[in-house]
Amino acid sequence: MSNEKELFNNIISILENLGVLKHLLLIGSWAEYVYQISYLDNFRANLRTRDVDLLIMNLGYPQEKVDIKKVLEEQGLIYEVDRVTGVTKFFHETLEVEFLARELGAGQTEPYVSHSLGIKIEGLRNVDMLIDSQIQLLLGRCLVNVPTPHAYVLHKLLIWPKRGVKQDKDMRAIENLLDTIEQHEIEKRGLKKMYLSLTPKQTKAIDEVCKENLIKLFEDQF
Repeated sequence: MSNEKELFNNIISILENLGVLKHLLLIGSWAEYVYQISYLDNFRANLRTRDVDLLIMNLGYPQEKVDIKKVLEEQGLIYEVDRVTGVTKFFHETLEVEFLARELGAGQTEPYVSHSLGIKIEGLRNVDMLIDSQIQLLLGRCLVNVPTPHAYVLHKLLIWPKRGVKQDKDMRAIENLLDTIEQHEIEKRGLKKMYLSLTPKQTKAIDEVCKENLIKLFEDQF
């Protein structure tokens, strides 16, 4: 795992040097690693994934063109376009880097396009709650945008029914983070506040997942 962490740190540094990092939100499991490094005391991320998921928060940014393909290939990553979806991904022996976008409106069958980065990307739903509740954390000399841990947990609960083979891994991450959030007053309050701000449809979906997995987010959840 040390090699993966070193490569991850290098990728973050590269994106910072290119002026791209500030426009991205780290939404996958590697956000847990950043929590461990610079935010949550006594938290240990249970990293069991190669995926580095970076959400482009606004496809209009960055405004300048950046040859992300060339730069990442220089780091040993392999550029690949999925033959079925047309989505761009970058592979390494130990990591897979994917850029993502918000799914807008009714969605679309074609990939979204980042003209500044020159890549085609998959759209995801239910990421507004991550964008709206984010913090900047220091990783080395770089400020990384990540969802607040409580938003990260609620999002994972919301999408859990659709995660297929990744459900077990996600549930371990949820339970691991909730144990730490219980000891972190700001995140503990934020968890309940955000939960109460969600739509009835969202809270119903989260409640069903919690009941199925014997999770209680707070005393008066149900």
